[in-house]
Amino acid sequence: ETEIFLAKAEADKSFYYNLFVLALETGLRVGEICALCWEDVDFERGVLYVRHTLCYFSKDGKYVFEMHDAKLNGYKEIIFLDDDITKTKNGKRIIPLTHKAICALERQWLQKQKVVLKGKIAPKGYENLVFTTKNNRPTQVFLIKQAIALIVKKVNETDEYLENFTSHSFRHTFATRAIESGMNPKTLQKILGHATLQMTMDLYTAVMPKHLSSEMEKLDDE
Repeated sequence: ETEIFLAKAEADKSFYYNLFVLALETGLRVGEICALCWEDVDFERGVLYVRHTLCYFSKDGKYVFEMHDAKLNGYKEIIFLDDDITKTKNGKRIIPLTHKAICALERQWLQKQKVVLKGKIAPKGYENLVFTTKNNRPTQVFLIKQAIALIVKKVNETDEYLENFTSHSFRHTFATRAIESGMNPKTLQKILGHATLQMTMDLYTAVMPKHLSSEMEKLDDE
């Protein structure tokens, strides 16, 4: 399903294709991805730094975007860009980048330059965001959800079929694939930014039936 979705997103030149790839390759929360700035990306070391989450909330009678530290900090009417908002000091972390993630960020750099060259002016304080709208403004979960739904709709017009899903599914997919590939659960906990190992295992490791079968087959080899 992941391959089908990404293939269609790439073929249709989805504006958020690179975001989808990065989400699947890092397990970042959508609020963390939307808050990502170019100074958070270290191409030389092949890592990115999770320092902030982008929030959209009511302030002085209107809804605004604000960069918040990678932890909950007091606002009562915050609408976070993800159901799984960072709640602990573990939110600030370093994420090693896969080759696919680095390629996605390199493509995104070029895409961002095209937006800027079109004369799209970013709001003050948001000039260095990695992911934006086509108008160079901070993006949000609603727009990403729309982009996903459009791709799913187009896939379903072919011989393939996908159920609709939210951007949070990318995080679940990353975690499940990590466990299936043999990643140490404690390592996965650090990458996801969870306070406890139990949270990681309970929420993000719905192991696929195929993997369960392959694990059982290992008993035959003993």
